[in-house]
Amino acid sequence: MKKKRNGIMIAGTGSGCGKTTIVCGIMRALTKRGILVTPFKCGPDYIDPMLHTYITNRPSHNLDAFFMDKESLKQVFSESCSDESFAIVEGVMGFYDGIGVSSQASSYEVAEILDLPTILVVSVRGMSATVSAIIKGMLTYRPNQIKGIILNQCSKGMYEKLKLFLKEETGIPVLGYLPINKEIQIKERHLGLMTAQEIENLDGILQTLQTVVEENFDIDQLLSIGTRTEKPVIKRGQKVGTSDGKEKQQSELHPITIGVAKDEAFCFCYEDNKQYLKEQGVSLTYFSPIYDEELPKNIGALYFPGGYPELYAKELQQNESMKKSIRLASQRGIPIIAECGGYMYLCQTVKTSDNEKDSYDMVGIIPQEIVMTKTLNMHFGYIVLTAKQDGLLAKKGEQVKGHEFHYSKEKEELHGFLIEKPDKSRSWDGVYHTDTIYAGYPHFHFRSNSLAIKRFLKKAEEFLML
Repeated sequence: MKKKRNGIMIAGTGSGCGKTTIVCGIMRALTKRGILVTPFKCGPDYIDPMLHTYITNRPSHNLDAFFMDKESLKQVFSESCSDESFAIVEGVMGFYDGIGVSSQASSYEVAEILDLPTILVVSVRGMSATVSAIIKGMLTYRPNQIKGIILNQCSKGMYEKLKLFLKEETGIPVLGYLPINKEIQIKERHLGLMTAQEIENLDGILQTLQTVVEENFDIDQLLSIGTRTEKPVIKRGQKVGTSDGKEKQQSELHPITIGVAKDEAFCFCYEDNKQYLKEQGVSLTYFSPIYDEELPKNIGALYFPGGYPELYAKELQQNESMKKSIRLASQRGIPIIAECGGYMYLCQTVKTSDNEKDSYDMVGIIPQEIVMTKTLNMHFGYIVLTAKQDGLLAKKGEQVKGHEFHYSKEKEELHGFLIEKPDKSRSWDGVYHTDTIYAGYPHFHFRSNSLAIKRFLKKAEEFLML
């Protein structure tokens, strides 16, 4: 039977164990071998996929078992891959870590749904025999497909000892190690790693990382673990979780173009959100709130993703013509979705510190002041939103799923939605929600909130027909 490359998941024992660095090194090494790599990221992360795309020159899709059902996960995975490509799925947090203290929506759950062999990254700094206890615990906690081990922060001498020891102890092969090396470290800041565009000498870092991986990893064995002869998890081209034919016909009768904010300040957008909109017959046109003078012509709606408006607050403030263009469009009733950083931009002011001189005027269509904080806001993680009144995306009592993660706070509490943790352990009010605007900290995955997006597109049709 002809072999078909499928792929692997690279997971870890916890956040900070070195997954992203190792994933980037492997992607770079495989790409330089001429292998077509299809990248993915578990969970709601935006920054790691940008690094994946920079390295592989291919879109990196999020695989999120909180937002997506099993069939949608399989669809996104299968349709993104080709028979010639090798998929690399980067895990999130620890392998079994999901919502609360469960494994729901964890990397483990995604690996089980997609039937992916898993390579476990373990930082061994300050340990020897204890590494075996950790790995054995990972192997026996749940039935799993852990097929290999990569050691991080490991010296060459310790690697030679641990490689044989761990194979005997666990029965799992050790595929390589990464030594402590400041030259391959990717800088971090308040929302995680720095984005690919901002990292100085990224090509040099990646070249060094590639060399280290090629010298210290058994790439051939890693490829062998991820090579399958089974049928793909879902037939390529099969559509699930999308609109029915009638809805698609409506979009074709009234073509919709959505203006999407995209530049250094607004770069947190799920690849699948764009894909889902295109599946509905929607065209996307991009604009920069930093550099462009006004909004694109003939658009039916606006989408402001998250990002780093606080780092470009001065530039955003100075672009008066763009802010005026957005205010005029809002006054005309254009429907708007603004998530986190996009929401901050539509508010009256953003203060980058407690100092009054660090206050910057934004668009001003939302009566709100945002203040940056030094610590992560306690309103973070997966959430379920229940509408407290009828609005753009939901009628009173309807629910949508979201995710929050931000280092800022609002001066005034908003009351568009009741926001709860999935286990109902905490709740709060939030979001500016009117007939034409959804704006708040929660990010959305469009495919999992199809009714809300249907309402958004219907409003865009109505706006274009005015």
